[in-house]
Amino acid sequence: MLGGISTYISLIFGYPSDLIAKDIQLSPKDKDATVEAEKKMKYEGIKGFYKGISKAFAKNVIVGAATFLIYECAVSFLAGAQVL
Repeated sequence: MLGGISTYISLIFGYPSDLIAKDIQLSPKDKDATVEAEKKMKYEGIKGFYKGISKAFAKNVIVGAATFLIYECAVSFLAGAQVL
């Protein structure tokens, strides 16, 4: 459970920088992160920094569950227990 919470916290703080980096890659003119961030804040507001974060949250739930399942199956297999 703490792993999921830490993932969501890291998304909340790291998602805006990832979004700015993606915008810089898509925009051939602006190569400066501060300029891109100022543009985003001016035209979209604070919500612009978190556009699409719900998809990232949903993806991380699925990835986290799959990772946990694979880990538990591997541990059970290596311990010699019957997995499923």
